[in-house]
Amino acid sequence: RQSGFIFLPAKLRMRSGASWEHNGFSATTIVNYISGSIDNVIVPAGKVGAWTTLDVTLQYDLGSSSRALNGLQASLDHQHIRQ
Repeated sequence: RQSGFIFLPAKLRMRSGASWEHNGFSATTIVNYISGSIDNVIVPAGKVGAWTTLDVTLQYDLGSSSRALNGLQASLDHQHIRQ
C-alpha cells in the first residue's frame, strides 16, 4: 500500500509524552509528529511539510486542599499547539 501521498497514511507518525505529579498538581505534555507528504492531486506535484504539534494538560485535584471537594478536579487542556 502506498504512503506519503496526500489522503493516504503518512510514512512516519510518532507520539511521545511525559507527565509530572506533585501535591495535587499534575502536568502532561505530548509531542506529535507526522512526516511530510506529496500532494499529487495538483500538477506539478508539490511537497507538504511535516507537522509537529504539542498537547498540554494542567490539572489540580481540588480534593487535595478540601475534603468538601473530594473527587473534583480542575483541568486546562490545549491540543495541537503548532510549533
